[in-house]
Amino acid sequence: MSAVSEARQQVRIRSAADLFESLRHPEASVRLPTLAAVAAQPELTLAYGPHQGVDVIGELCQQLDRDQGLFAKVIFSALLAFQDERVVSACGRVLQARRDPDLLSLACQRLAKESSESARRALQEMLFAQDPARATIAARALSSRQDLSLVEKIHVDLWVGLEDSEIQHPRSRPVWLELLAGPLQDRARRCLENQGLDTFAWLATVQPGCSWLLTWGCREFPELVEPLLEQALKSREAVVALKLLADYPQRFLSLRPATRGFLQDPDPARRELAWRVAPLDSAFCWKQSWQEEEVPEVRLAQAVRLSRQCQDEEFLLTLAHSDDWRFRSLASQGLIRLGAQEAARRLALSPKVELRTVGASVLLAMEDYEWMEEHLM
Repeated sequence: MSAVSEARQQVRIRSAADLFESLRHPEASVRLPTLAAVAAQPELTLAYGPHQGVDVIGELCQQLDRDQGLFAKVIFSALLAFQDERVVSACGRVLQARRDPDLLSLACQRLAKESSESARRALQEMLFAQDPARATIAARALSSRQDLSLVEKIHVDLWVGLEDSEIQHPRSRPVWLELLAGPLQDRARRCLENQGLDTFAWLATVQPGCSWLLTWGCREFPELVEPLLEQALKSREAVVALKLLADYPQRFLSLRPATRGFLQDPDPARRELAWRVAPLDSAFCWKQSWQEEEVPEVRLAQAVRLSRQCQDEEFLLTLAHSDDWRFRSLASQGLIRLGAQEAARRLALSPKVELRTVGASVLLAMEDYEWMEEHLM
């Protein structure tokens, strides 16, 4: 047996003593090609027999346990060439003690080919862990096995995806519900969304007010989610339903009249969202509502509606006199919508620069260039 070093020198191995001397050599130019030769010819290497009571598998196991540096992967690759229970045990120790993804991947790939209970337990422990990097490596190694349990299949699906009808079968549902209630719920939700309509319909019967489910339904199944949103508006999840109605302004129009009551809700978050979605008739008392509201966020939501819907020019001018630039900007939008040219001209001649800015922006939008050139230039 011979191995070629990096310096193109041959390392001659004629006995067990030569083999172990090369495996333990301090120079990488000797040690690396020897390890490569062992990996390529494991049976021939074993034929040399033990040296001082240690065979080559035992030597590689000891070196792997000691080495935390650059040689570890090469040692482990050589060790994996052998079919021996000690190799399986070494893989288990790698899973417990190492963080290097290459080593972990090699160990998992080997254990996935083993039928022993100990190998399966080691992979399960890593697969069911909450460490994404380690669980993903275990899932990749297990994904091709044909004897996975239902729970294993679901966890493989969590991390790397798995095409298997069993993970969508009704008997899998208790496992999914447990995952939805635990620390891996985000991954579980993503997998369940991939399952589509049947899974949504099932979850709608067991978690109808869940904000994630409502969001998923609004995005993909608007007809099915509409009755769930209607129920949510009557529950503690009303703020979720209001937000979703605001996020989808062209959908669920039949639900919007039910949101009017939230305009006077004691919860500012609900009031703010209601101002974004509740229909307002032409006789709505803008001034009274504006005067009664004290929460800045709600007043801003009101101002947005004022700019889009209010027909009272004078009331829009109150926004123009605000110290908040956001309200002044909304006043400009409302005045442009109403075509309030004369009001804009008065603002443009104001001694206050903020009001002049509002007036000028409205006049520019209305292309009142001749008047601006005569009075402002």
